[in-house]
Amino acid sequence: MIVSAGAFLSPKLLMLSGVGPADHLQSHGITPVVDLPGVGQNLQDHLQLPVVYRLNEERPHPFILTGNVLFVNTRESQPDSPPDLQLNFTPAVPIPLQPVLNLPIPAMIFLPILVQPVSIGEVRLRSANPLDPPLVNPNYLKEEADVQTLVSAVKLIREMVATKAFSAIAAEELVPGAAGDVEGYARGAATTLWHPAGTCRMGTDDLAVVDPQLRVRGVEGLRVADASVMPTVPSGNTQAGCYMIGERLADLILAEIG
Repeated sequence: MIVSAGAFLSPKLLMLSGVGPADHLQSHGITPVVDLPGVGQNLQDHLQLPVVYRLNEERPHPFILTGNVLFVNTRESQPDSPPDLQLNFTPAVPIPLQPVLNLPIPAMIFLPILVQPVSIGEVRLRSANPLDPPLVNPNYLKEEADVQTLVSAVKLIREMVATKAFSAIAAEELVPGAAGDVEGYARGAATTLWHPAGTCRMGTDDLAVVDPQLRVRGVEGLRVADASVMPTVPSGNTQAGCYMIGERLADLILAEIG
C-alpha cells in the first residue's frame, strides 16, 4: 500500500519498483514488472496569481492566510460547466506573510486560483537512484484557455473593486497595475498552490493506474491512496478529498478482512 505525499512520490515509487511505462523504465535500467503507461501521466495542479491593491488606511492584519472564498465559472461559452476559478481575499497582509511580502504600505490581496486546468503535465524518473528527485514537468499554462481564465480573474477583481463597498477602502492597483500587461503578468507570475493530482489515475481504461478499489492494475496486494488517484483535480483544495480517499481505502480493507 502506498499512502504518500501524492502526485510526485507515488508514481516515482511505482516506477522504481518496475511498475510504469516499460520503455521509460528500461531507459533507466529498471526491469519492467508491469507495463502501465499511465503512471506519472495526467499531472494536474492549481495555479495562483496574486492581485494587490493599496488600502486607503491601515487595517487589522489577519492571522489566517486567506478567506472569503468565491467559486465561479469564467467560461461564457460553457455556462453549465463547473467553476474554473476560486477567488480568495484578505483585507490586509496576513501576519504570517508580512516577513515574506515586506510591503511598506497597507494593502489588500486577491488570490485568484485556476482550479480546472486544461494544461496537463507528467512525472518521470530522473534515474534509478531512489534518492534522486523525479523530473516534474507540469506544463503550466501550456494551453491558452488556462491563461484566459486568469485574465478573466483579473477582470472580475477589477469589477469588484469598482463597487461601492471596495472603492471606499481601496486605492490604486499595485499588482499587476492598471497599465500592466495582464496576460504577460499571468504567464510570468502564476505559481503552484501545491495541489498536484492525477498521476496514478483511477479508472477502468488502459491508461488507468488503479481500479475503483484503489488497486494497482496488474499487481496483487498493492493499492495507492492519495491525490495521485484523482482522475481530475477538484475545483477546490485537495485536502478534504485526500481524507475521503484514505477513509474509503480503510473501508475497503476492513470489508476484505471481514
